[in-house]
Amino acid sequence: MEVSIELVAEAAGVSRALIYNYFGDRGGLLAAVYDAAYERLDYEVDIAMARAELPHEQLEAIVEIHIRAAVSSPLRWQLLGTAAAHPHPAVQRVRHQHLERLSQFVGGHQLGTVALAGVQGMLDAALEEWFRGDTDDVDAFIRSLSDLIWQGLSTVEAAVPTA
Repeated sequence: MEVSIELVAEAAGVSRALIYNYFGDRGGLLAAVYDAAYERLDYEVDIAMARAELPHEQLEAIVEIHIRAAVSSPLRWQLLGTAAAHPHPAVQRVRHQHLERLSQFVGGHQLGTVALAGVQGMLDAALEEWFRGDTDDVDAFIRSLSDLIWQGLSTVEAAVPTA
């Protein structure tokens, strides 16, 4: 869904020039929207990660937070799902920062960030199926998806090159 800067300015009760002055361009505005959405997710992830002791529990917490956020706000999740495809550098920076934060649970290295980008892709694909499907057992969906992802991620630490 395309929304013009004019509509955003009108809805916010400000001038179009102020939107451009503050955000620079449409991509800057989108990056701010992505940043706010990711900030909320990251806050919830931080709380869950502090409670989870084992790596598998941490992964399940990440999956659960993302799935429940998507189920409770499908339009927000749909917007976040487009971040990977958006070419604007500010959008890509915000997305990469989110993935780097999540990669901490697999050691915080570059391979962890790549692995978590894969997890994000799996979450996006799984949620597409969820919204098309006829099941409403979100807890079973979270457990199954967490187990599936864990089977792949459990090999990441072994794949990290040693210096």
